[in-house]
Amino acid sequence: MRRIYLVRHGLPDFGGPDNTPYYLGGGTDIDLHPSQLPEAARLKHYFDDKGIENYYTSPLKRAVQTLQAFLPEGKGYEVIEEAREISYGQWEGKPKAEYFPLYQKSYLTENAPPQAFPKGGESQDHAARRFLKAVEKTEGNCVLVAHGAVINLLACLLKGTPYHHFLDGPNPYLGITGLSQDDEGNYTVDFQEYVYGSEMIPDSTYYYLRKGKE
Repeated sequence: MRRIYLVRHGLPDFGGPDNTPYYLGGGTDIDLHPSQLPEAARLKHYFDDKGIENYYTSPLKRAVQTLQAFLPEGKGYEVIEEAREISYGQWEGKPKAEYFPLYQKSYLTENAPPQAFPKGGESQDHAARRFLKAVEKTEGNCVLVAHGAVINLLACLLKGTPYHHFLDGPNPYLGITGLSQDDEGNYTVDFQEYVYGSEMIPDSTYYYLRKGKE
């Protein structure tokens, strides 16, 4: 039995005085917000007794910078391309106020086909299975820093939960999802928890989407 800890990166630097994420930026490569560096660094203590052998990250800067903040001194890490965030295609960089209602209507309803995706983007099913390939590239007890959507979509895939429920699981910035893999190679979602900071940053993508479903 091995354990894989999926860490969602910290709050990105969206720009502007209040750092409000006003645009869709799944595949957009933006930096981690400087305020998140000390918060991310505290994760080092969380993993002290977890027997971590290897560290991995998405290639996007906000994930790499999160990992670098808590990576033990002298430890290296590997970048896994398949661990990047879901792509919104033609909606990348568009205002959330305008395009999230379309996303909700098209992809977050019971009848939404799992293979549907914005033009030039990626379906939820494809993103979940791509991210599973990223997990399969890891070895030993490990940490993989990645992104909220692909982590939650993978959790849905492994649990057999419809993808339109992917916002129901708690996974704020710096949230941790624990997986285990048995000797036959089967994965189980053991937990999703938040270790440090506020339970849900009010202007995070997932808070915004969840409020839209209420």
